[in-house]
Amino acid sequence: MAEAVFFYLFTGAMLAAAWSVVFNRQPIYSVLSLLVVMFCLASLFVLLQAYFVAALQVLLYAGA
Repeated sequence: MAEAVFFYLFTGAMLAAAWSVVFNRQPIYSVLSLLVVMFCLASLFVLLQAYFVAALQVLLYAGA
């Protein structure tokens, strides 16, 4: 039950941040929204128990 709640919470946050990446006029805010998308995607990988992929996601994509 808790996994489903976290899944929908992270998915909703990821969709809102992705929407903000596309429609934001300030490039700084778009980059910050993209960071939120990457961290939400990493959290979804953690929910799938793919810890290595989540760590790679944070280190390679969000870290760059």
